Amino acid sequence: MNILIGHTKNPKSKWSSFFVVIGVILLIIFVFWMWSLIISGQSEIKTEVEIVEVVLPTSTTIIASPVPAVGNIAVEKIIFTKGVTEDNQPTDNIVEIPKFRTPRLYCYTQVNAEVIPQVIYHAWIAPDGKQIADIGLTVKSQPAHTWSYIDLAGQKSGSWKVEIRDSSGNVLATKELLLYE
Repeated sequence: MNILIGHTKNPKSKWSSFFVVIGVILLIIFVFWMWSLIISGQSEIKTEVEIVEVVLPTSTTIIASPVPAVGNIAVEKIIFTKGVTEDNQPTDNIVEIPKFRTPRLYCYTQVNAEVIPQVIYHAWIAPDGKQIADIGLTVKSQPAHTWSYIDLAGQKSGSWKVEIRDSSGNVLATKELLLYE
């Protein structure tokens, strides 16, 4: 019985290492060439910079809303509360409160909007009619659970009011609360 084992060795070409060396040299030359083009391009950009002076008229007032009002906004709930839970729900529902009983007063709103995102505003109005805060709140979901708060320290006693407004300033809803000594 004859057992034949074979192995074929391909003869190595004399030129294969030569072509590898030439390829590496050409690659290095190409990299230096591209680098020199980038450097020369940067110097051209620096020399072509123009300074443009823009003068705005001093009588022009530019007003921009971060998100324009589009579609109807329905205020479903307005609740004054002493706090808001982690899932944006009011902890209680108060209609009057002693001034020194809680340091903060929250106004919670549940809002539905045809188009989201939109911005609504909580305008906090003191008993003397002076607006002390206008807080923008972004409506990002259906329904949206939003809230704002004021610190009660140093605030006046009396009938407080929060107006819920759209980005155009239209009053969507109002809620009052009695803050007493």
